[in-house]
Amino acid sequence: MAKTIDLSQKLDNSRPLIKVAEGKIYEVDNRKNTVLRFDQLMRNGDPNDTKILGEMVSTFLGKNAAKEIEAMDLTMPSYIALIIGIVAAATDEDFEVAEARFHKEGGLLG
Repeated sequence: MAKTIDLSQKLDNSRPLIKVAEGKIYEVDNRKNTVLRFDQLMRNGDPNDTKILGEMVSTFLGKNAAKEIEAMDLTMPSYIALIIGIVAAATDEDFEVAEARFHKEGGLLG
């Protein structure tokens, strides 16, 4: 008889949430294709290009959330913290782990 490996309790299809400000909580799209699309943006785009930064936020949070966040007119350090937080949520890591990788490797996904 073939062995059965039961993954039904290990697979979670829920989406994490990220709180940006009071009353500003967004669902992070952490599906495989979204994370891979983000990785391509990081590898192929100029991280100093503000259009790319907006696309990164839009990829994970959606266009409406990206517009709301853009209207907040965040500082660059805050924007970097936002991107790190989104990546941490999408990859199910602690913020500090994603932040350490960002500083060590100069990127968000390594």
